[in-house]
Amino acid sequence: MNHRDRNTVGFLYTASDALMQVPLSDPRCTDRAFAGDEVAVIARVADLLPAPPTTVVRGPLRAWDTGVDPGPLPPELVRRIMHPDMPFVTLRAWLVATDGATRPLGPRLYNIDHTAVADAAIEFAALGRRDPHATDAHGIALTMQRFIAADVSVQVTVPHDGGPILLRSSWGIQEEPGAGPGEDLLELDGPELTATGHRIAGKVVATVADVVGTRSVEVPPERRHSPALPVDQARAIARSCLLAVQRLGGGAELELAIEGGSVYLLTGRPS
Repeated sequence: MNHRDRNTVGFLYTASDALMQVPLSDPRCTDRAFAGDEVAVIARVADLLPAPPTTVVRGPLRAWDTGVDPGPLPPELVRRIMHPDMPFVTLRAWLVATDGATRPLGPRLYNIDHTAVADAAIEFAALGRRDPHATDAHGIALTMQRFIAADVSVQVTVPHDGGPILLRSSWGIQEEPGAGPGEDLLELDGPELTATGHRIAGKVVATVADVVGTRSVEVPPERRHSPALPVDQARAIARSCLLAVQRLGGGAELELAIEGGSVYLLTGRPS
Protein backbone atom coordinates (compact mmCIF):
# COMPACT_ATOMS: atom_id res chain seq x y z
CA MET A 1 0.00 0.00 0.00
CA ASN A 2 1.43 3.36 -0.97
CA HIS A 3 0.51 6.21 1.37
CA ARG A 4 2.45 8.86 -0.52
CA ASP A 5 0.58 11.69 -2.16
CA ARG A 6 2.16 12.35 -5.53
CA ASN A 7 1.12 16.00 -5.47
CA THR A 8 3.01 16.74 -2.28
CA VAL A 9 6.68 17.69 -2.39
CA GLY A 10 9.09 16.92 0.46
CA PHE A 11 8.03 15.13 3.64
CA LEU A 12 5.21 13.09 2.22
CA TYR A 13 2.36 10.84 3.38
CA THR A 14 -0.26 13.55 3.80
CA ALA A 15 -1.84 15.79 1.22
CA SER A 16 -2.40 18.52 3.81
CA ASP A 17 -0.13 20.50 6.07
CA ALA A 18 -1.79 18.99 9.13
CA LEU A 19 0.16 17.23 11.85
CA MET A 20 -0.75 13.60 12.39
CA GLN A 21 -0.90 11.72 15.68
CA VAL A 22 -0.91 7.91 15.57
CA PRO A 23 -0.08 5.05 17.95
CA LEU A 24 3.10 3.08 17.35
CA SER A 25 0.88 0.17 16.29
CA ASP A 26 -0.25 2.10 13.20
CA PRO A 27 1.19 0.11 10.24
CA ARG A 28 2.58 3.30 8.69
CA CYS A 29 5.08 3.59 11.54
CA THR A 30 7.00 0.62 10.13
CA ASP A 31 7.91 2.70 7.05
CA ARG A 32 10.97 4.86 7.70
CA ALA A 33 9.61 7.53 5.33
CA PHE A 34 6.62 8.06 7.61
CA ALA A 35 8.34 9.19 10.83
CA GLY A 36 12.02 8.28 10.49
CA ASP A 37 14.37 5.44 11.25
CA GLU A 38 13.94 5.36 15.04
CA VAL A 39 10.17 5.01 14.91
CA ALA A 40 10.37 2.43 12.12
CA VAL A 41 12.84 0.27 14.04
CA ILE A 42 10.78 -0.02 17.22
CA ALA A 43 7.53 -0.46 15.27
CA ARG A 44 8.92 -3.27 13.11
CA VAL A 45 10.22 -5.36 16.02
CA ALA A 46 7.57 -4.60 18.65
CA ASP A 47 6.53 -8.26 18.89
CA LEU A 48 10.13 -9.30 19.61
CA LEU A 49 11.16 -6.41 21.88
CA PRO A 50 8.06 -4.69 23.26
CA ALA A 51 8.10 -0.91 23.50
CA PRO A 52 6.26 1.05 26.20
CA PRO A 53 2.97 2.60 25.05
CA THR A 54 4.09 5.12 22.43
CA THR A 55 2.34 7.86 20.46
CA VAL A 56 3.92 9.40 17.36
CA VAL A 57 3.29 12.97 16.19
CA ARG A 58 4.69 13.71 12.74
CA GLY A 59 4.24 16.14 9.90
CA PRO A 60 6.06 18.27 7.35
CA LEU A 61 8.12 21.12 8.73
CA ARG A 62 5.61 23.64 7.43
CA ALA A 63 2.92 22.01 9.61
CA TRP A 64 4.87 23.04 12.70
CA ASP A 65 5.54 26.56 11.40
CA THR A 66 3.19 29.09 12.96
CA GLY A 67 5.23 32.13 11.99
CA VAL A 68 6.27 32.64 15.62
CA ASP A 69 9.48 31.21 17.03
CA PRO A 70 8.46 29.48 19.20
CA GLY A 71 4.79 29.66 18.30
CA PRO A 72 1.62 27.97 19.50
CA LEU A 73 0.68 24.59 18.13
CA PRO A 74 -2.82 24.04 16.75
CA PRO A 75 -5.25 23.93 19.73
CA GLU A 76 -6.72 20.57 18.68
CA LEU A 77 -3.26 18.99 18.65
CA VAL A 78 -2.45 20.49 22.04
CA ARG A 79 -5.59 18.91 23.50
CA ARG A 80 -4.64 15.54 22.05
CA ILE A 81 -0.98 15.46 23.02
CA MET A 82 -1.72 16.36 26.65
CA HIS A 83 -2.10 12.62 27.08
CA PRO A 84 -4.06 11.74 30.26
CA ASP A 85 -3.56 7.99 29.68
CA MET A 86 0.21 8.50 30.07
CA PRO A 87 0.55 11.04 32.88
CA PHE A 88 4.36 10.92 32.76
CA VAL A 89 6.19 10.48 29.50
CA THR A 90 9.57 10.53 27.79
CA LEU A 91 9.82 12.80 24.75
CA ARG A 92 12.16 12.40 21.80
CA ALA A 93 12.13 14.41 18.57
CA TRP A 94 13.92 14.22 15.24
CA LEU A 95 14.26 16.19 12.05
CA VAL A 96 13.30 13.70 9.33
CA ALA A 97 14.45 13.72 5.70
CA THR A 98 12.38 12.31 2.85
CA ASP A 99 14.33 9.03 2.94
CA GLY A 100 13.72 8.56 6.68
CA ALA A 101 17.19 9.62 7.80
CA THR A 102 17.01 11.58 11.06
CA ARG A 103 18.82 14.19 13.13
CA PRO A 104 17.99 14.44 16.85
CA LEU A 105 16.36 17.67 17.98
CA GLY A 106 17.37 18.80 21.45
CA PRO A 107 17.78 16.56 24.48
CA ARG A 108 15.49 13.72 25.41
CA LEU A 109 13.06 14.73 28.12
CA TYR A 110 12.40 12.10 30.79
CA ASN A 111 9.51 11.86 33.23
CA ILE A 112 7.63 14.86 31.88
CA ASP A 113 4.15 15.64 33.18
CA HIS A 114 1.66 15.26 30.33
CA THR A 115 0.46 18.84 30.83
CA ALA A 116 3.95 20.08 29.87
CA VAL A 117 4.14 18.10 26.63
CA ALA A 118 2.67 20.85 24.44
CA ASP A 119 5.26 23.40 25.60
CA ALA A 120 8.05 20.90 24.99
CA ALA A 121 6.69 20.17 21.51
CA ILE A 122 6.78 23.88 20.71
CA GLU A 123 10.46 24.00 21.68
CA PHE A 124 11.26 20.94 19.55
CA ALA A 125 9.44 22.56 16.62
CA ALA A 126 11.48 25.75 17.06
CA LEU A 127 14.70 23.72 17.07
CA GLY A 128 13.62 21.99 13.88
CA ARG A 129 12.88 25.25 12.10
CA ARG A 130 16.26 26.68 13.17
CA ASP A 131 18.27 23.58 12.24
CA PRO A 132 20.80 24.57 9.54
CA HIS A 133 20.09 21.34 7.66
CA ALA A 134 16.32 21.87 7.58
CA THR A 135 14.56 22.49 4.26
CA ASP A 136 10.96 22.52 3.13
CA ALA A 137 11.45 18.85 2.30
CA HIS A 138 12.02 17.92 5.95
CA GLY A 139 9.57 16.99 8.65
CA ILE A 140 9.57 16.58 12.41
CA ALA A 141 8.66 13.41 14.27
CA LEU A 142 8.06 13.40 18.01
CA THR A 143 7.42 10.37 20.21
CA MET A 144 5.60 10.41 23.53
CA GLN A 145 6.40 7.21 25.40
CA ARG A 146 5.23 6.07 28.78
CA PHE A 147 8.07 6.94 31.11
CA ILE A 148 10.05 3.90 32.19
CA ALA A 149 11.83 4.34 35.52
CA ALA A 150 14.67 2.04 34.54
CA ASP A 151 16.40 -0.09 37.13
CA VAL A 152 19.01 -0.86 34.45
CA SER A 153 19.62 0.80 31.08
CA VAL A 154 21.12 -1.21 28.22
CA GLN A 155 22.47 -0.20 24.83
CA VAL A 156 22.98 -3.10 22.41
CA THR A 157 25.09 -2.85 19.26
CA VAL A 158 24.47 -5.64 16.75
CA PRO A 159 26.82 -5.31 13.75
CA HIS A 160 25.59 -6.02 10.24
CA ASP A 161 28.48 -8.40 9.51
CA GLY A 162 27.74 -10.92 12.26
CA GLY A 163 30.57 -9.75 14.52
CA PRO A 164 30.49 -9.58 18.32
CA ILE A 165 27.46 -8.07 20.01
CA LEU A 166 28.29 -5.27 22.45
CA LEU A 167 26.09 -4.50 25.45
CA ARG A 168 26.62 -1.37 27.55
CA SER A 169 24.69 -1.29 30.79
CA SER A 170 24.35 0.95 33.82
CA TRP A 171 22.21 1.37 36.89
CA GLY A 172 19.16 3.60 36.53
CA ILE A 173 18.27 5.84 33.60
CA GLN A 174 21.02 6.40 31.06
CA GLU A 175 20.14 9.79 29.59
CA GLU A 176 22.97 9.67 27.05
CA PRO A 177 23.69 6.01 26.23
CA GLY A 178 27.28 5.32 25.32
CA ALA A 179 28.53 8.56 26.84
CA GLY A 180 28.83 7.73 30.51
CA PRO A 181 31.95 6.54 32.37
CA GLY A 182 29.82 4.33 34.62
CA GLU A 183 28.80 1.83 31.94
CA ASP A 184 29.68 -1.84 31.98
CA LEU A 185 30.76 -3.28 28.63
CA LEU A 186 30.05 -6.90 27.71
CA GLU A 187 31.06 -8.57 24.43
CA LEU A 188 29.20 -11.69 23.27
CA ASP A 189 30.38 -13.66 20.25
CA GLY A 190 29.77 -16.86 18.35
CA PRO A 191 26.72 -19.10 18.02
CA GLU A 192 26.56 -19.65 21.78
CA LEU A 193 27.02 -15.94 22.54
CA THR A 194 30.09 -16.62 24.60
CA ALA A 195 31.33 -13.76 26.77
CA THR A 196 34.65 -12.77 25.16
CA GLY A 197 35.10 -9.57 27.15
CA HIS A 198 33.51 -8.06 30.25
CA ARG A 199 34.55 -4.73 31.73
CA ILE A 200 32.70 -3.78 34.92
CA ALA A 201 32.85 -0.05 35.57
CA GLY A 202 32.81 1.69 38.90
CA LYS A 203 29.29 3.08 39.11
CA VAL A 204 29.31 5.81 41.74
CA VAL A 205 26.26 7.80 40.60
CA ALA A 206 22.98 6.76 38.97
CA THR A 207 20.14 8.76 37.45
CA VAL A 208 16.69 7.96 38.83
CA ALA A 209 13.16 9.35 38.57
CA ASP A 210 12.28 12.41 40.61
CA VAL A 211 8.75 13.63 41.26
CA VAL A 212 9.05 15.21 37.80
CA GLY A 213 12.17 14.79 35.70
CA THR A 214 15.24 12.99 37.03
CA ARG A 215 17.88 13.37 39.72
CA SER A 216 21.27 11.89 40.51
CA VAL A 217 21.82 9.64 43.52
CA GLU A 218 24.82 7.85 44.93
CA VAL A 219 25.01 4.15 44.19
CA PRO A 220 25.32 2.08 47.40
CA PRO A 221 28.95 0.98 47.86
CA GLU A 222 28.08 -2.72 47.62
CA ARG A 223 26.62 -2.22 44.10
CA ARG A 224 29.25 0.07 42.63
CA HIS A 225 31.41 -2.74 41.27
CA SER A 226 28.64 -5.26 40.60
CA PRO A 227 27.53 -5.89 37.01
CA ALA A 228 24.36 -3.97 36.20
CA LEU A 229 23.42 -6.73 33.74
CA PRO A 230 24.26 -10.37 34.57
CA VAL A 231 25.73 -12.34 31.66
CA ASP A 232 22.82 -14.80 31.47
CA GLN A 233 20.28 -11.98 31.24
CA ALA A 234 22.47 -10.16 28.72
CA ARG A 235 22.60 -13.30 26.59
CA ALA A 236 18.79 -13.57 26.57
CA ILE A 237 18.49 -9.90 25.54
CA ALA A 238 21.12 -10.39 22.83
CA ARG A 239 19.18 -13.31 21.33
CA SER A 240 16.07 -11.14 21.03
CA CYS A 241 18.16 -8.37 19.49
CA LEU A 242 19.59 -10.82 16.94
CA LEU A 243 16.08 -11.78 15.86
CA ALA A 244 15.23 -8.09 15.61
CA VAL A 245 18.14 -7.23 13.32
CA GLN A 246 17.41 -10.25 11.13
CA ARG A 247 13.98 -8.74 10.53
CA LEU A 248 15.44 -5.27 10.01
CA GLY A 249 17.90 -6.63 7.47
CA GLY A 250 21.00 -4.98 8.87
CA GLY A 251 22.87 -3.96 11.99
CA ALA A 252 21.27 -1.79 14.63
CA GLU A 253 21.81 0.18 17.82
CA LEU A 254 19.02 -0.65 20.26
CA GLU A 255 18.32 1.11 23.56
CA LEU A 256 16.49 -0.87 26.20
CA ALA A 257 15.41 -0.41 29.78
CA ILE A 258 14.69 -2.98 32.48
CA GLU A 259 12.00 -1.97 34.94
CA GLY A 260 10.72 -4.41 37.55
CA GLY A 261 12.11 -7.35 35.58
CA SER A 262 10.43 -6.34 32.30
CA VAL A 263 12.57 -5.42 29.28
CA TYR A 264 11.43 -2.55 27.03
CA LEU A 265 12.81 -1.30 23.74
CA LEU A 266 12.89 2.49 23.99
CA THR A 267 14.37 3.43 20.63
CA GLY A 268 16.74 2.14 17.97
CA ARG A 269 18.45 3.07 14.75
CA PRO A 270 20.20 1.28 11.91
CA SER A 271 23.96 1.08 12.26
